[in-house]
Amino acid sequence: YRLRESEPGMVLDSSAMGQVEEGVKRLREADTFDLDQSFDASGNGRDMEFLPIIGGPYNRQMYWADFLQQQSLAYEAWTHNPVAKRIVKTIVRFVLGKGVQVSVVSAEKPTGKFEEEMNTNTGKPERVELVEDYREEANEILNKHWKRNNMLARSRQVLTDLIIFGEQFPRYFEVSDGLKVRQIDPATVWEVVSDPDDCESEFYLHQQYSTRFQTWVTGPIPTIKYIIRQVPAKHYYHMRINVVSGEMRGRSELFAILGWLKRLKEFGSDRVILNKMANLFLLDIAVEGDASAVETARQQFAAPPTPGSYYIHNTASKMTPISPNLRAGEALSDWQMLYVLIACGAGVSPEYLGLPTAGGKADALIGTEPDIKTFEDYQEIMEGFYQQDAQRCFDYAIEQGKLPKGLEIRVEASFPELANENRSEKLKDIAFLESMSWITHRRASEMSAKEMRITTYDYDDEQESIVKEDVESSIKFNAAYVQAKKGQTQDAGAPPARGGEVPGLPPTGGGPQAH
Repeated sequence: YRLRESEPGMVLDSSAMGQVEEGVKRLREADTFDLDQSFDASGNGRDMEFLPIIGGPYNRQMYWADFLQQQSLAYEAWTHNPVAKRIVKTIVRFVLGKGVQVSVVSAEKPTGKFEEEMNTNTGKPERVELVEDYREEANEILNKHWKRNNMLARSRQVLTDLIIFGEQFPRYFEVSDGLKVRQIDPATVWEVVSDPDDCESEFYLHQQYSTRFQTWVTGPIPTIKYIIRQVPAKHYYHMRINVVSGEMRGRSELFAILGWLKRLKEFGSDRVILNKMANLFLLDIAVEGDASAVETARQQFAAPPTPGSYYIHNTASKMTPISPNLRAGEALSDWQMLYVLIACGAGVSPEYLGLPTAGGKADALIGTEPDIKTFEDYQEIMEGFYQQDAQRCFDYAIEQGKLPKGLEIRVEASFPELANENRSEKLKDIAFLESMSWITHRRASEMSAKEMRITTYDYDDEQESIVKEDVESSIKFNAAYVQAKKGQTQDAGAPPARGGEVPGLPPTGGGPQAH
């Protein structure tokens, strides 16, 4: 805070430099620091709970050092803790599945010309404006954009980084053949500058970091650079999760469970040590007699007996193996308790994390229903990313003259199924409700579209398209019928066919044929 309030050009004193060095030291020791450390019996320790002491929404933001620390610890958990890795991968796999398909539903440009058409709902003619269809051209531009930026793989990377770090900054570069998409590391963004009273009105982000050092370089390629730049808001898209209104920076999905992940890891390590100790034992040899008898037994058993050997003795001595009683059966409940806490914090069920539970398929489906809502929340976040990505792509295509101005484009993102439900039964129920006149045809259509996960369904547009298809089909059918009738009329005036001949086809018998 002192550094931020210093005057430009001010020389830092020894006290300020000491604060900077202390902050750097804390960051370097982040991997060994317990983010959720509690006080011990002696009162030693540090309470890491973030409690804002000043009112207002903007004071709920984490301090800069704590923000970097939570990202470092979340990354450490992702790379070293198997449960954290399973959480991130499970969310990404269920949200994106085998891949998301983004397509153009409509791309129309009003022409300013009108004509009369029959309204299928009211049965009355109405004046409708004619439009030009550019859906094929828009789809081609969008497909090239996805192929150029490898958006299928990039979508997984964006979502993975979003879960780990809590925010993402996809950046867009304008090149000759379209837009180039890259990702900005959140740790390099020192500040997102916005309207002081409206954090959603962003102006630019301030980036400052050192690039990696390259050893084996030739020519004009630099070995290392120090970047200081400001990226305007129109060139990036800010994605953040686990925030409240007024917070500028996001929090990792693992932030709330970092302490419990560490405890689970330590618990597992302790169990390994205990199991190793359980395999250890000692031989207790009791000897009747004086000290000389004990010394004689000590020399006799200087080396322990080999496995499978015999120990023949009289009642004057007795050998008893002793092993520690670790009460290993009491550990399962503690292990499950830690798993449940971690699963609750991550928003997924313990079943998704590999913890087996008793019960049938019905119990498993009911237990994992809240997870579907978690995955749908992330699908909504990713759909927002896809929508703005497509809009940027089309806006730049319009600037380049590849698409006309005034184009109205609607894009749909189709996500994979989250659960294998009996959809056929639901559609039958909807059809039954409509047949009993309990719901309207419009409502039945919209419910069916929602069940089929058609996110951009418009009842009026669909009905209009159905009418056009029916008219075109009727015209084609009538033309084919007329053509067929003409053929039958011509065949009726021809001489009777001989045996084995088909009217209207050349004769099949031998001999010369007319061509």
